[in-house]
Amino acid sequence: MKISLLILLSVVVSSLFSNNYDACYKLLKKEYIFNNEGGYTLNYEHKLQFNTYQSFHRFYGETFIIYDPQYQTLNVTRNQTTMADGKLIVGPENALNEVLPSWAANSGAYNHIREMVVTHTGLEVGAVSELSYTINSKKPTIGNIQIVEPLRINVPVDNLEIIFIVPNGVDFSISEKTNLPAPEIVTEPDKTIYKYTLTEVPAVEIPSMTDKSFIPHIIAQTGTESLSDLLQRITPTAGGEKSISIEDFDTVLDVQKEIVNIRTINVPVEFQIFPLQTPDITTKRNSGTPLEKAILFQKMLSDRGISSAILFKAPEVLIDDNCANIGAVTDIFVLLDVDKTPCALSPVYLHKSNPIDIQGYTYIAKTSQGLQIVDRKSINKTTINADLQLKYDKKRKLLSLSGTGEVTIAGAGNNYVVSKEYQPKASEIVSAKNAQIKNSKEKDLYSCSYELEFSDNNLKGTHRVYKVELPMAKPGINSWNLDLLNRSQANPLRLPYGLQQEEIYTINIPKGALPITKKISEKRETTFGELELSLTYTKTQIVVKRKILIRSSLILPPDYEVFAEIFQLWNSDKTKEFYIEVK
Repeated sequence: MKISLLILLSVVVSSLFSNNYDACYKLLKKEYIFNNEGGYTLNYEHKLQFNTYQSFHRFYGETFIIYDPQYQTLNVTRNQTTMADGKLIVGPENALNEVLPSWAANSGAYNHIREMVVTHTGLEVGAVSELSYTINSKKPTIGNIQIVEPLRINVPVDNLEIIFIVPNGVDFSISEKTNLPAPEIVTEPDKTIYKYTLTEVPAVEIPSMTDKSFIPHIIAQTGTESLSDLLQRITPTAGGEKSISIEDFDTVLDVQKEIVNIRTINVPVEFQIFPLQTPDITTKRNSGTPLEKAILFQKMLSDRGISSAILFKAPEVLIDDNCANIGAVTDIFVLLDVDKTPCALSPVYLHKSNPIDIQGYTYIAKTSQGLQIVDRKSINKTTINADLQLKYDKKRKLLSLSGTGEVTIAGAGNNYVVSKEYQPKASEIVSAKNAQIKNSKEKDLYSCSYELEFSDNNLKGTHRVYKVELPMAKPGINSWNLDLLNRSQANPLRLPYGLQQEEIYTINIPKGALPITKKISEKRETTFGELELSLTYTKTQIVVKRKILIRSSLILPPDYEVFAEIFQLWNSDKTKEFYIEVK
């Protein structure tokens, strides 16, 4: 039985299957055969057609296969290419080279891991490479087999097959949370076969902010453990969680710096060795995986009387408490309660804002009471109110801009302003180079107001026509870097968070000066938000108002075109700059 992609993805865009992509899989097949000893055999096969020169010069000229020789063996059974004219090129022996994965370099705990680099030969536009290999694996050190298989990748796939062969006596389950249609199931006397067959699978949109939760995945496992059971087993027992005061926060950040300075072994979760090394060993080796560093972070905080919990981040719907599978985890943090506000800190990198503000993910904390879903759907609120003055020096024929303003930033994406270290500079708050912070007013952990002063700034001009650029707020929507948006979006677009942003500029005009820009009045109101842009003026004053509201961080495909239009209007120069003529 074939699974229709119309059911899986609701939409198929036929043009995606053309040669517009650098490459296309004619066949991609993975077959997992489990055994009663807790291990498995993976039979992999692909046929990849090359459509462009860069497809084999930059992207797909080599295939990389990582495996752990301590409990796995690899056998490459086929490596050949059929050229565009039909000529068959069989890969030579020296096309197979074993190396150490880059993340395992200088790591005593992981320098046994191997990466097989398979070089494909005879490549040209129109060629098709064929690769087959088998990995035989004993029982993984985590204790069960965890499968995370995306059903869409970065190039189209004509035929995709994912097969699970489960002998009698092996507990096997597929997460129902991903809402996949049932696979074809064949029951034989000694085994059960689960088969997913997909045709004309479109590529994941690149570049894209597509929510990974909307890319169908197969999430599966052997065994009967729940996610709660697994996390309780593989990580230490947490102490009691209690709120700390803002005064303790700099102490926490000092500890974080020590942890970040310990070298990180960015091992994929599937190759993480269990049981984990202890905090003492992580300290002694001065290296550890993100999970091992998070556990050391937690212990060092506990030694200072500060309670915390380990926090796991994964795309929504790819984590299921009924499925003991952490293969979808993308980040690991330490979670604290600061004045009854959940704050996450990374053991791997320093950051000025709260990672759990980013939406589209599930954040699961392992606490002394079990698993806890951390839900903090905060929006960003940014306002700027500036009173500016244009001054004209007749003798020097110079027009300058100066004045004062106040910027308030609150909610998602804001700095941990309670820490002196994370107090932003004026250049991080507004775009004006002549801005200075006169005063800041802390309100709580995530909000702060800044009084700004804009010193005299001579404007560029020609023939007494001068360009006035307004000091735009840098936080909020202007920090999203969405300059290039696709003209269409087949999947939901996931923004970092919702927001409400308002900017009001009042500019006094000197005598003899005249705006030579058009008055502007743009309004949009949609299901997901609102936009208002205006530029009005009299003989003595110009008023610019910019307001945008994004109610949800999730933009659905029917709304995408309108969102792109609204974003481009907001980002255009219409209300960011104007021209003044002085007579």
